[in-house]
Amino acid sequence: MPNTLTYLIWRTKQAGGRRPVVLSPRGTPPKISDKDARKAAVEFERERKRRDAERRREEEAREKERAKRAKLVAKAQTTLDAAQREHDERSEALHAERAAIEKRIQAEDERWEKERERLSASLHRARD
Repeated sequence: MPNTLTYLIWRTKQAGGRRPVVLSPRGTPPKISDKDARKAAVEFERERKRRDAERRREEEAREKERAKRAKLVAKAQTTLDAAQREHDERSEALHAERAAIEKRIQAEDERWEKERERLSASLHRARD
């Protein structure tokens, strides 16, 4: 076993820097009285309850934050879905308009082709 001073310093560091443990000359810790043992047990229990309460508060805060985040995600998803439906409706309407315009363009091209042929024939007759 290390010398008494080294052990005393080591025990003080283990106790979190609190008061040093007084050792007997043989290097063994002193006997603890029942009163001190009960006091230590009560202090330990109080500290355990404090840690448990703090842990519960932290967990409740995390749960509250998770619920808040889930609510925001649901709201954002609803907004996205509504925007997607609106986009699909507008896109469908534009595609229908495009189909109608393409049909009109095709009809105009056919009309022009007939008109051009008629006028070209008339031009050829006039030249002859």
